[in-house]
Amino acid sequence: MPTQNKNYLVVPLPDNFDENSFAKFSSELDELLASEHIYFVFDLGEIDILSSKLVCHFENIYNRLVAVEKKMAFLNAKKEVCEILEFIGLSVAVFDEEKKIEEAIERDEI
Repeated sequence: MPTQNKNYLVVPLPDNFDENSFAKFSSELDELLASEHIYFVFDLGEIDILSSKLVCHFENIYNRLVAVEKKMAFLNAKKEVCEILEFIGLSVAVFDEEKKIEEAIERDEI
């Protein structure tokens, strides 16, 4: 269940985030993109490693968000996951606590 704030939406992802759960999530993404939220923060706290397919999905999500002038960030990403995201060049902000998201938004740093 996403956590909502006036400017951003935290979307938790399960530890078993795979092709099947991504297909369901992808169908819900259109509805999320139509919301008034500008920032979409994906909580990766339950994700231990990213498969190549999930990396491609995150790139796809990023491109869809950019196309509608929205921004993407990650919350609670483990070091290994951050390294993969950095390696592929998906340069989005990564936060270790939600309070820091609000501060970064106020400073326009996302």
